Amino acid sequence: MYAPPPVGRHLRDLAVNAMRERVHRGRLTLDILERLGADGDTSPLGSRLPGTLNRFPTDGDLR
Repeated sequence: MYAPPPVGRHLRDLAVNAMRERVHRGRLTLDILERLGADGDTSPLGSRLPGTLNRFPTDGDLR
């Protein structure tokens, strides 16, 4: 039986770790947005107009 050569196997762990890091960072981003009160509203499908624009709360004037 023919077995393909182990080309690229040394990159498998690197690819898996990079994927896990991307998922981890995505989860952190979603947690931060939730904590800041982003409600996840998006514009309607196919629309060129943005949805409602909700600003994040601030503690004072940011001039």
